[in-house]
Formats: sequence, C-alpha cells, structure tokens
Amino acid sequence: MAENTKESPAAAPSAAPTTPTATPTPAAPEAKPVKVSMTVAEAGRKGGVKVASERGREFFEEIGRKGGEKVARERGRAFFEEIGRKGGEKVRALIEKGKLAGK
Repeated sequence: MAENTKESPAAAPSAAPTTPTATPTPAAPEAKPVKVSMTVAEAGRKGGVKVASERGREFFEEIGRKGGEKVARERGRAFFEEIGRKGGEKVRALIEKGKLAGK
C-alpha cells in the first residue's frame, strides 16, 4: 500500500496560525489602563468641589435658604422645633459619652 504524502487542508491544524500583518488589529481590552471606580461619596465630593469652585459660596447659601424656606412652608414651625430638640439631645448624649470616656 502506498501512503498519501500530499497534505490535505484538513491536516493543516498542526501548523501555527498566522495573522495578517497588512491590517492592524484593535488593541486587546487588557492593554487599556484599568479604571478604578469611585464610591458614591467620592463622586459627590468631587462634584461638590467643582460646583464650589465654579459658583462660589453664595450659590450654596442661596440654595440652602431656598430649601429651608420650602421645608418651613410644607412642614411648619413644629417640625423645626422637633428636629432642633432631637439635635440637642444627640449633642448632649455625645458630650456625656465623651466625659465618661475621659475618666
């Protein structure tokens, strides 16, 4: 029996695959620098710093005043009294905790 010495196209997988050099291939995703995602807090801080540098302190004073006026219209004086009392209680508790820790 005579062996067939001609290679058929099916026998080609043993050869190393080649890539055409005439057309550039796009860079692999691994080649790009890895972006580190930021936290929500970091993004908020970055945005706040940018707004502050662009618009200034007066802008924040104005939006704070407008927000306070709207809350006062919607919720009334009793709401501000309640949150003021709660804030005072919290501060009092923190001061007491600090005094006990210092002993």
